[in-house]
Amino acid sequence: MLQIVGPALAQSEHKRKVLLTLCDDGPDSVPQVRRLTDMLMARGILAVHLMVGVHGTSSIYPIELIYTSMEECLDQFGELIETIITHVR
Repeated sequence: MLQIVGPALAQSEHKRKVLLTLCDDGPDSVPQVRRLTDMLMARGILAVHLMVGVHGTSSIYPIELIYTSMEECLDQFGELIETIITHVR
């Protein structure tokens, strides 16, 4: 997904760009995900990965939030969006 959405978002003329990904599993290729995420960050795109039910995968992405269940993720989603918007101004 990063390979498809990242370049499209990079073409956008908006000043602030945030890419949220919701994953229920770890990536197939950790080095490739790190490279793609670093490229997005270098282009000014804040990539935030929401990982549900994934354990022991910390430090794969520059910004990752790990949730134990989808309910927990959804309960905190509004607060997450508010925090992101507050900090990207």
